[in-house]
Amino acid sequence: ENNMLSSYAAENDDGYTVYINQKIDKYSLLDSYFEAQVTKNGITRLYGSWFVPSSGQSAFSNDTARVKPITSILLDFARDDSRIKNGSDTILQIDLGYITGEKNTHHTFATAVPVWRIRCSDGKEYFFEAR
Repeated sequence: ENNMLSSYAAENDDGYTVYINQKIDKYSLLDSYFEAQVTKNGITRLYGSWFVPSSGQSAFSNDTARVKPITSILLDFARDDSRIKNGSDTILQIDLGYITGEKNTHHTFATAVPVWRIRCSDGKEYFFEAR
């Protein structure tokens, strides 16, 4: 792991799947990633969505920006209609990062918004604006 990327590998029946996630400063760009399937025959599958960030200041390092505390986000999560409808109730992971909302689309420019991501045991992910 470094300042620009985070990665990990998971073993499966055919070999390994390598996951690479892009970072801006020390925060993940949650919808900018590559996944590669690596087998004894080499890389057999590569897919994902990758962004090229423009130069500029991190939204989290701006002195005037205030990140919502996680306690506020957890209250929003508890009241979230889609979470209630899905029955998601066990939180596995909470991350602070960015999301563009432009995953799996072709575009020239996208704005990265600071968010909290909550992953649940049922595989669902919930995103809440961090400001």
